[in-house]
Amino acid sequence: MKVAFYVTSHGFGHASRVTALVTEFIKFGCDCYIITDRPKFLFPHEGSYCHIIERQTDTGMMQTSWNAPSVEDTFSELRRLWANRTLIVKEEEAFLRDKNIELVITDIAFLPIISAKNLQLSVYAITNFDWYFNYLGLVDSKTSPEIVSIISQIKDIYQLCDKSFILPFSNTKSVQALPNQIICGNLAKYSKPNKKAICSKYNIDESKKLALITFGGIMSDISYFKNLTDNKDYVFLTNSPIGDADNIILLPRDCDYSLLISSCDVVITKVGYSTLAETCASGTYLCYATRDNFPEDEPLVEELDHYPHSQHFRLLDNSIDITLPEGEIGKYHSERFKLKNNEIALSMLSSYISDNYDNLGAVIDFGTNNSTMLIYSLKGDRYKIAFYDLRITGIGLNLEAGLIHKHSADKAKHELSIQLNLCANLGITPHILVTNIGRISSNFNHFQESINHVYRVEWEIISAEREAKLGVKSSLLGNTTKSDFYNVDIGGSSTEISLIKNNEIHTFISLNLGILTYYQRFKNTRLNFEQISELIQQDIEITLMETNFPEKESNLLYGIGKVFQNLACIYEGKINYEQFSQLKSYDLQDFMFSLHILINHKSKYNYHDYNGKKLDETIFYISLGILQAFNNILNTKTLVVNPWGLELGYLLEKRSNNNEI
Repeated sequence: MKVAFYVTSHGFGHASRVTALVTEFIKFGCDCYIITDRPKFLFPHEGSYCHIIERQTDTGMMQTSWNAPSVEDTFSELRRLWANRTLIVKEEEAFLRDKNIELVITDIAFLPIISAKNLQLSVYAITNFDWYFNYLGLVDSKTSPEIVSIISQIKDIYQLCDKSFILPFSNTKSVQALPNQIICGNLAKYSKPNKKAICSKYNIDESKKLALITFGGIMSDISYFKNLTDNKDYVFLTNSPIGDADNIILLPRDCDYSLLISSCDVVITKVGYSTLAETCASGTYLCYATRDNFPEDEPLVEELDHYPHSQHFRLLDNSIDITLPEGEIGKYHSERFKLKNNEIALSMLSSYISDNYDNLGAVIDFGTNNSTMLIYSLKGDRYKIAFYDLRITGIGLNLEAGLIHKHSADKAKHELSIQLNLCANLGITPHILVTNIGRISSNFNHFQESINHVYRVEWEIISAEREAKLGVKSSLLGNTTKSDFYNVDIGGSSTEISLIKNNEIHTFISLNLGILTYYQRFKNTRLNFEQISELIQQDIEITLMETNFPEKESNLLYGIGKVFQNLACIYEGKINYEQFSQLKSYDLQDFMFSLHILINHKSKYNYHDYNGKKLDETIFYISLGILQAFNNILNTKTLVVNPWGLELGYLLEKRSNNNEI
């Protein structure tokens, strides 16, 4: 699923919380595009499932210092933006169409809402205030009618949103322009506290208290904070110079503030959503100052009434009035400020799916290494794909004597739970097809029981023959030429090979070998690709010879499953695999030759999984080695990579002969 996130051109806080949200969407396998002019260091690393598009779509509030807006400059920039709105709307419309975006989320740029609705896309807003509220709060008797009219039209644009996810630090006035409101929990970045690491990095005595001074992305003169530095119990970390005392650390602009906020003893800051949300979530003591003529300060300060671990300080002439805590400073944790990042993303995804599809069902292909989920919609007698997710479970790693290792089971449960949480939110009872791991593991029933305690599911441990048939059904859907072909599904611990003639399975075999089988054999060796490939080929040749499987019957090989997706990504130099793409054909000799070149020249390749990690080099070697072995034995010439697998085959099995998907 492709999602576009529009981030307003105002400070760093909106960018920070969108980063937290994007991180959760990526966990659901979503391809995320962030459109903003905010600095790149605020966002997840580009690549994998995250793409940063550097472009401005609104103006926000103009400031020359942290504590007051420039009303004249703000309205001047708003007037300029409005004059260019037609061009901006068309540009974003073209972008959304070109990238096949399915859902638009805005925080809280308003013009892209028009672009999305022109394409009939779903649009969700997420914020604690809207620009209608903030701009309206700056209007006075001197404001021009033109600006008043623009502000009124901004409200009309916000009304186009399908849903509005309202964050804490808001009130009824701050989000009054937003329709169909859903009240959310706290959304913010979070880093596990690590004071020791910070002290080590900046050469700080660990016995000292740490106070972070941060006033957002605007570099301001805060030299009047220097009276604080007389307190030698503290070391002050700041991104703006405040003097030359020996207990001051000047921070780089792009440091990890979420880590500092959770690890420091005190945070000294202005009111602003991101810093407040992160501080309250981590339970750190808070000293905050309000700003002049910022409408959003009102709901921010109202929320802090529920955070007693804080004090409101005031600016005096060339000094500030803060009484820093003495003695040991604990953390204050409250359910009210607990982060709900995952729940918010889950709610958004669930809303999108349920708003756009009816009569939902789900099927999951749960294998030895991967779990692939397909959520489908049944309208009348017609099936439609609503959502697709593929993730690595590794449940078959370290399998010994048919027993699943506890660590592998725990990881698999975590990954499967992400899919099952979405199903539960949608009210779906998924049908789980369990392949070879269910056939060879003597304690798989324990894993099932651990899932059954939490979720409602239907299990089906399928035979190797049924697994092959479902995989073939998936490939037959894309075999428009009606050609004979080999269908190969390389799994974690078993590999199914079928010969298809006249659109039916002529012969099939299931081999007890797969990616994890070879990975556990070779992971601790120092063998190079050629050696691994040769051993794999010998193994497969011997195994096939014992089965009398018909060879050289077709030049066409269909590859289904993640192994072939991985190799196709590396071949094409892509970051990830577009799961909804059509079947793609390759000249098999060129395909393997190109991948050999990458290995022989030790070239870098681009493929990443949804978790941002590159494909393990040994897995790459094994995958290509298995493909090369089958090619040499079967003598095929063309490879077709099928992005679908058993889950689609199951859906095809469910439909009647006259239905279409």
